[in-house]
Amino acid sequence: MSSIDTAIEITEYCLKQSRKNRVDWYSDSFISNSYSIWAAKELLTRLKNNRDIPPLITLENFEELMDEYACKNINNSFLFSCAKDMTRWIIDLLIA
Repeated sequence: MSSIDTAIEITEYCLKQSRKNRVDWYSDSFISNSYSIWAAKELLTRLKNNRDIPPLITLENFEELMDEYACKNINNSFLFSCAKDMTRWIIDLLIA
């Protein structure tokens, strides 16, 4: 299995785990889980569309972008922080 296929598989695993989470519709955990699911879907798109780029680079670039966005506007920082956390989880699993 190629490294890109491994990264896609790990991202799909994290997405599946996030979808399994039972959360209260009106809680912060529901919101953070929704943002994490969005991030995983976005990462899958980026990984699949950039198969010629090493997956770790794609993931780290996305993580840096989310960190940058989180610092731009305090009203949106939670969204991008959740996305960054999801990306870090995927990276950690990939390099483990």
